[in-house]
Amino acid sequence: MPVASGRMELWRRLALLFGVITGLSLFFYVAPAMVSVTAVDWAQEQADELRSISGYVSQEKRRLNQLPLLDYIKEKTGGQLTAVDSSQWTEFFTQVQLASGGQYEGSAYGNRVSDQDKDPFWKPKWPVQVFFKPDEIPWAEWGLVAIDGDEVYVSNTAGGKTSYLLLRYEDYSTSISAMSKPYRVAPDWLYHPYRSLGTGVMAMGLLLYIFLPRRKKQTDDIAYSTGSILAGDLVALILLVPFYGLPFLINGGTVQAITGMWPISAAMWFLAGFCMILLLLGAIYSVQRNHQER
Repeated sequence: MPVASGRMELWRRLALLFGVITGLSLFFYVAPAMVSVTAVDWAQEQADELRSISGYVSQEKRRLNQLPLLDYIKEKTGGQLTAVDSSQWTEFFTQVQLASGGQYEGSAYGNRVSDQDKDPFWKPKWPVQVFFKPDEIPWAEWGLVAIDGDEVYVSNTAGGKTSYLLLRYEDYSTSISAMSKPYRVAPDWLYHPYRSLGTGVMAMGLLLYIFLPRRKKQTDDIAYSTGSILAGDLVALILLVPFYGLPFLINGGTVQAITGMWPISAAMWFLAGFCMILLLLGAIYSVQRNHQER
């Protein structure tokens, strides 16, 4: 019985440790890259060349404003404009333009806009970025390079009308660092793709810790009280969560904790190791029992 109960107490704490370690790693994991897509209204862009807060407009901007629209587009894109297959991508262009223009409810991609752009407090300026995973669109075929900040323009002609989109590669593995990230990032369900799973793993570990059966105390047992054992586990858990989780928060993500300020991560994880040992010691103390002599 002591061996069986000892194993159960060990499994109880291993489940909790697995939940915390794996759950926090998944919770803070950041997608390695995104492709942002923004609708482009070239006529409006050309008109905005004359806009200036100070009132001063340079000769270059005046020249651009006077160009024929097609020449203006060619100059602004550097002649690097990729035409897509309208039979495949017309609907994609339409839905992106709706979402990028602020018509979130009317677009299939309304949930792919940054949370900052949806918050009226930040006074978003349309068109806004619409985010996609790299494997969702053929960005490489359209000329985009997997370098943070690389941009390419694509066009689609349907019904005699040409629409334009700006694609931008967002490399979060390089642009996110300690306490710093781009002002606008993908919405949370794309930016933190495993956050819900991580929460579930932590909850499962905690539930297993609570509900795995415990050995019933016998009348002649002399042992640590359940309350004192739980208090020790609680202290270990309270210390473990910040020591293990803060490197993810400080560096901006799970991978970034290793590739970024790793000395801080290593030091804090070293301290977290003592918390793990303290938690596992609880399994030993919880099964230590002596019997009263009759």
